[in-house]
Amino acid sequence: MEEVIRSISDQKLLSQIERVVPFHGYLSTGAFVGIQIFNIAKRELGFSEGERLFVICETFGCMPDAFQVLGGCTIGNRGLLIEDRGKMAATFSRRASGGGQQGPGGEGLPRPRQDRLLSEAPLLVHEGREGAPPGGDL
Repeated sequence: MEEVIRSISDQKLLSQIERVVPFHGYLSTGAFVGIQIFNIAKRELGFSEGERLFVICETFGCMPDAFQVLGGCTIGNRGLLIEDRGKMAATFSRRASGGGQQGPGGEGLPRPRQDRLLSEAPLLVHEGREGAPPGGDL
């Protein structure tokens, strides 16, 4: 992993690694994949720094630590759900602001997106509901 780190020239990625390593204990492959998946989700969903997110992570091993450190998504704040399926996959959605209230019938509200991101191709984009954890398998 040291060789991989030395080959990285992206200062933002290096900064993220520096934030995740103290929390996780070392830079494991799973933590590194979690950082990359977080960055893909951020790019594809267009969420901003500090925006409230909900993540379903499909493995207990290493990957969720990146989401906790970089996205502030924890089990304690109900922003992280771990469904251990042994897959390096995660589902991201925006959490509702203002207490999760919707207008009558949800009319006129922007249509939210939910992305399921796999560490293996292809990247799947799936529509979801804002403000509640997505249910069922994608």
